[in-house]
Amino acid sequence: MFFDIEDEIAFEEEVDELFTKTIEAKMEKMKQSKEQFKKNLRRFADTHQREINEDPAFRHSFLKMCKNVGVDPLSSSKSLLGKVGLMQFYNNLAIQIIRDCKSLSVKQGGIILLDDLRRLRNKDKSEKDSITEEDIETAINKIDDYFHSGYELLTINNQRYLRSVPKALSNDHSSILAHVEGKKKGWSLSELEKELQWTPSRIEHTINELLQDGYAWIEEKEEEFNYWFPSVILRTLH
Repeated sequence: MFFDIEDEIAFEEEVDELFTKTIEAKMEKMKQSKEQFKKNLRRFADTHQREINEDPAFRHSFLKMCKNVGVDPLSSSKSLLGKVGLMQFYNNLAIQIIRDCKSLSVKQGGIILLDDLRRLRNKDKSEKDSITEEDIETAINKIDDYFHSGYELLTINNQRYLRSVPKALSNDHSSILAHVEGKKKGWSLSELEKELQWTPSRIEHTINELLQDGYAWIEEKEEEFNYWFPSVILRTLH
């Protein structure tokens, strides 16, 4: 049996229409399922409000569920988190982090280890009220979203840091900080030049920028200046 051209066109149109209806039906079903899940999530939040506020592990599992269904957990005070009190929790934590960064900047320069911030925030808290690094990261993202402050999370030698000065680190900055991380000593330009195998001008230019932005200190000595990097060397809160 053979179709003429009109029959073929009609057949293709029927297939296209059937395909479109099938896709639309699936999309509508997915939308309804998503809306139902959001309703269930809100009921879950009402039922488990205390655990969400007091148990860090429970709180982060809940936040993960929110994100998985497209619920922005920090969108507004009328959001799901606003109902369970977490908006105020992260607002307060963000303010505390800003204050901590200012108070620690003299000792630690422009980069602060997240673990230092966590221990500082938990200094007078019980275990059940403790702040986690995930809480701090959420609050930091909130700071940047609202204030565009330039706060940024960095990873140096597999450790998480918060940069609190309004300037991005170049690859050279990061290379020096990674090289000196954890080594409690001062460094001369010649040492860094030898170990990194950089030219003198490259070392000097990068160090001067780190000095200017508070990432490094200078110690004047008779032979050769020493440079200290408090952000990644000193663990003053231990």
